[in-house]
Amino acid sequence: MFIGTIIGVGKENHHLYTKDDPVNPWILLGGDTGFTRSIFWMNDRRLLGVSKDNLLQVKTLITSEWEVIEDSGPVIAAIQLDDGRILGISDKHQLQTRTSLEAEWLPEPGPRGVISIAQRKDGTVVGVDENHYLCTKFALSQPWFSIPNCNPVRAIGTLQNGVLLGVGMNFKLYTRVTLGMQWHQVPDSGNVVAVCSAEMG
Repeated sequence: MFIGTIIGVGKENHHLYTKDDPVNPWILLGGDTGFTRSIFWMNDRRLLGVSKDNLLQVKTLITSEWEVIEDSGPVIAAIQLDDGRILGISDKHQLQTRTSLEAEWLPEPGPRGVISIAQRKDGTVVGVDENHYLCTKFALSQPWFSIPNCNPVRAIGTLQNGVLLGVGMNFKLYTRVTLGMQWHQVPDSGNVVAVCSAEMG
């Protein structure tokens, strides 16, 4: 089943690495790929990131320079939802949305803080709470629900086939086929701080 190209953010330099299978070694992209805190593959095949100054930034090509979106922060992570909106996490760990990269942020209801987010193929949003445990909500207007019996992670993403990717507390990759299953560590898969998958080529 197609999983896409996996893109990771290196722990030491926050530059971009790729692999075409979770078990393969990371390959550093050539040249200076620039600093980013998080990454997400957008619907229009651009790469969305968060700059050192906690602003949104995009790459038209994975090898091109980051283009910073002015007045788009402060955020610590961001993804694009299936409906095209940008879902971001503020520096206070609260969810917020904007209708486009240049629009104003609109706060989303809910007191629970999160540090990483992803959207599954069924539309549900998955988060990593401030204690590093998974939580989920079926709609942005609904409360977060904790996922029981899961080991802590630092960040999450999804493969193109819907499998959940996690960055463990040890900066290694983990996979989780469904929310009800356990994390499985991918051997020799560190050290990264953020991850996503892309449909490239």
